[in-house]
Amino acid sequence: YAVGGAREGYCGRFKSGSATMSFAYQAWCCAEVLSGLCKFELAARFRERSGNWTNVWDDSAIDTPSGIRGFARARLADGSFTKTDPRKGFNTDFYEANCWEYSLFVPHDMVALFVRCGGMGAFRDRLSYALENGLVDFGNEPGFLVPWLFAYVGRGDLAAKGAREVAKLFAGDDLPGDNDSGAMSALYVFLKLGF
Repeated sequence: YAVGGAREGYCGRFKSGSATMSFAYQAWCCAEVLSGLCKFELAARFRERSGNWTNVWDDSAIDTPSGIRGFARARLADGSFTKTDPRKGFNTDFYEANCWEYSLFVPHDMVALFVRCGGMGAFRDRLSYALENGLVDFGNEPGFLVPWLFAYVGRGDLAAKGAREVAKLFAGDDLPGDNDSGAMSALYVFLKLGF
């Protein structure tokens, strides 16, 4: 549902950008399960839905400081994109993340994401820029996957480096972010196990 076009009965967590991105990933997960159950026709319908993340990808969005182009943004009720700065969008276009973070969240369709970002090299550079400039919040689930995305571009060394940086956030007695359903605790365990 578009920004400003929410239907009655939906809570404030339902944001156009994050809902579209998350539902696309969930559709891919359903397609995988359905394929395993040999329900191929239904799986194909869900696999097609998994491409809906492209409906909130705005090729014209530009991060002015970096010049990087193409970001996920919410859509308005009339179908147009919001004019949200790519460094913003937290709880407007997306629930608990910004345009930068959700623009990196397409784990089920990385090849298409590479194309949208200008190729694997451009994606690697975008990812490096995001991490070097603090554009990803590791205190919420939308950012958890980000360091490991380097593995998709053949840079396991950078994935390991990013994971070590995230592990440093777990200092002292407190978790560095939101522990919804134990997500932050699980991230800590995976980091300590060396994943």
